[in-house]
Amino acid sequence: MSASMRSYRIRAQAIVVVLVACVLTILSLIASSEYIYDADVESVQTSFARGWTDEGGNLVDLSMLGAANLSDGDNVILHNRLPYELNPGSELIFCSCNTNFIVYVNGEEVYSFQPERSPLVGHNYGYAFHFIDLPQSVAGTEVVIYVNGMYADNSSEFKAMEISSANDYVHRHFLRGVPLGVVCLAVVFLGSVLIGMHFYLRNIGHIAFNLASLGLFSVIMGVWAAMHTLIPYLLAGGIQLWRVIDCYSLIFAPYLLVAFADSLMVKRRKRYVWASFSVAMALTIAAFVLNLADILDIHYTMHAVRVAMLLQAALAIYMIASTVRLQRSAGHYVRHGSVINALVVFIAASVVDLVAYMYVRFSFYTPGMFASLGLLVALLIVYMHIGKIVKSDAVSASQIDEIRNLAVTDALTGIGNVRAWNDAKEELQSMFESGQLEDAAVCMLDVNNLKNVNDTLGHEAGDRYICVAVDCINRTFGKFGGCYRKGGDEFTAVICTSDPAADFRECLVGLNELLDEFNAGEGAPLPMRIAVGSASVKEHGSFEAAEIVADESMYAHKSSMKDARPA
Repeated sequence: MSASMRSYRIRAQAIVVVLVACVLTILSLIASSEYIYDADVESVQTSFARGWTDEGGNLVDLSMLGAANLSDGDNVILHNRLPYELNPGSELIFCSCNTNFIVYVNGEEVYSFQPERSPLVGHNYGYAFHFIDLPQSVAGTEVVIYVNGMYADNSSEFKAMEISSANDYVHRHFLRGVPLGVVCLAVVFLGSVLIGMHFYLRNIGHIAFNLASLGLFSVIMGVWAAMHTLIPYLLAGGIQLWRVIDCYSLIFAPYLLVAFADSLMVKRRKRYVWASFSVAMALTIAAFVLNLADILDIHYTMHAVRVAMLLQAALAIYMIASTVRLQRSAGHYVRHGSVINALVVFIAASVVDLVAYMYVRFSFYTPGMFASLGLLVALLIVYMHIGKIVKSDAVSASQIDEIRNLAVTDALTGIGNVRAWNDAKEELQSMFESGQLEDAAVCMLDVNNLKNVNDTLGHEAGDRYICVAVDCINRTFGKFGGCYRKGGDEFTAVICTSDPAADFRECLVGLNELLDEFNAGEGAPLPMRIAVGSASVKEHGSFEAAEIVADESMYAHKSSMKDARPA
């Protein structure tokens, strides 16, 4: 393949990958837009996210409570009024993040949320759902929420606030998380399978790159993104386990990505992998120790983690670019080109996700959305690439088997040749010496009149003559062991049974019957006779010795057949 064709193929693969990623993103947004609209926009009858004001009467965006200058020790008081009609069983339901608060309805405290500081993740509890009963008697009264933000940034928020029944709320928000949740489950499943495939394919030498690191990375990222669908919090509550996974998985995930990128390189750079691992370990230890000592909350160390993620993503791209450039400069086809394209697409999607999380808040955006879709596309491409490799190796293996079979098969008759007999003899001798085989009979056979057929009717007729003889030998001696053509008109058969002598006699009777049947027909150019001799392996001590004795017996039989021929 020319260099221009290789370059065109690589560009085409990259374009296809990008188009697939775009299509999946659009389809996911379309699929989830209905549920997002139902849950978030003001026109929904049950929404209670609008109309909140502070003490000065200024409208407050519940999703951006950090903009109200909340920090540890500061408070903001939010005001709103309940609808003048409340259905039986109505509840004030919402999700909070990194926020302490107390809820008052009609001047009475009805709910308080003051989570304890965790030694693993500090004040950062992540998300929690709250369900506050609203009896019909409080319809039209004022709701006041005293909010204490945990951090002086935009991480404090209330989201998806509604006045609804718990069942309706849970059902609606569960459906909202389903599209991205399905993507995350697919990523986790494909990643788990990759880990198993890594060890299997490595053992049989099919795959050169590190599927285990990609598989573990996929599992971690899939679980991390699934948490941001809020389904785990909705079903299990705001337990600290989710936040621990959230924080520490982000620290180690980039290292696995760099390790995978290194396995794709022509010239491996282990120092990059060790550097990435060292960064992950240093960040983990620093975050844990500083948080445990209450010096710096782990929430603030996440800023350093995000910077490290960007730097390691840039490192992975540099590693990929350097190996592609090296292969192209050498005029070679880019090895694992489709996997490289997939990795680039995922990294690009992750960068978009990170920027969106840090600086932009789309109404439809869920953290991990773009990264999950990009990773799913990347995994599918990797699986297709693995399929091509396995298929190619399977074709090569079948070709090798075919060549091996040709090497031990007689081209004319289709039975084993002299090489196959020597291999079988060696294996059978080993079985005999180990006691697995008690006895066997080695039989030597010679087809008479082949030279006359060749001389009078031609070699084509002689070949047909030999094939008929092989058919007769196979139908009798072949029932008890293997048959082999040593060359020309000489054959070897082996009888591996508990009573080889008796079975030899049975074969001899059957062979003579088949020969008589052939000779009585009109298709026999000349009468066919086959000289046969046999010898016991147990009696003579080895297959080699039995073969010599059987050969002598066969020639004695051949001579007697000539002497018995009418003058």
